[in-house]
Amino acid sequence: MVHDKEVLYDRRSLFILDQSFFLRKALVWFIEWKWFDRFITFIILANSVMLAMTDYNDRIYGPDYVS
Repeated sequence: MVHDKEVLYDRRSLFILDQSFFLRKALVWFIEWKWFDRFITFIILANSVMLAMTDYNDRIYGPDYVS
């Protein structure tokens, strides 16, 4: 039970981490948290905006360009 949802994962992760391992429980809780999902989506959108705003002509036509 994570965030009042029933989640089913494999009994062993990476063949070493059991279901009852505290670190695995904490990481599952974190990745199932709705704000983590929103944060990742925001980072992807911000990265897309930054890529769209980049002017690559400076690299091609700048003073340091070597063909």
